[in-house]
Amino acid sequence: MVFFLYMHIIPKLPLTFIMLIFLSSCVIFPVHAAVVLLQNGEKINGIITNKTQNELEISVAGIPRVYQMQDVKEIRGRQVLQPKLGKVDIERLVASSFGKALSRAAEGEFEEAAQMFERIAKDHPSYVSAQEALNMCNEAISGKVSRQYALYVFEAKQQMFKENYPLAIVLFQKALTMNPKATSLYYDLGCVYQLLGENQKAVSYFKKISQIEPDNPDVLFKLGVSLHALRKYKEALGYFEKLEK
Repeated sequence: MVFFLYMHIIPKLPLTFIMLIFLSSCVIFPVHAAVVLLQNGEKINGIITNKTQNELEISVAGIPRVYQMQDVKEIRGRQVLQPKLGKVDIERLVASSFGKALSRAAEGEFEEAAQMFERIAKDHPSYVSAQEALNMCNEAISGKVSRQYALYVFEAKQQMFKENYPLAIVLFQKALTMNPKATSLYYDLGCVYQLLGENQKAVSYFKKISQIEPDNPDVLFKLGVSLHALRKYKEALGYFEKLEK
């Protein structure tokens, strides 16, 4: 009966009124195209489908992605106000950004990774690993070092970042075979062995660098720590005293 009345009345109504009834029955969900800049330097082009105080949901080529607001730096060129973070929170955020950049570099996306490393190095100058990684990306892009060599180094650093130390050693050794003059790899290998508690092997690599860079404070400190762990206290003390000077 209701349907009959509806069909009987509608044809007698003005067209504009009918259109208003139709439009009022439509539910419109607001979507906004935007360029989102993350704290790690990555740019996301998509459509924002939802935004809360803690999360941002954005559709990229039809695939939904969810980001924490603390990882978002800008939306449409406007800076996102972040709550004041403590030192530990900042260090965790920087480490997370570095890990994502490292992942892109390990996949061979050197240009994109370089942009991410550059932003980290600019915003956090004391995070020297970002500057070192940026230099490696630029060398791979320019052809100063081979692409495969750079991939070995970044894959090794990524495994080291994930605490997969045995695989990191294998990859660093492969890189060293390709470039025996890369003294930075001696330092990396020494650090990995030190983390594994294999201090004798760590000392052997740190001493190789020490012969080339006798006043490198990082190397002096690492030597002192590993020698102390080996109970070679007198020798360790010599490196610590040199470091103090």
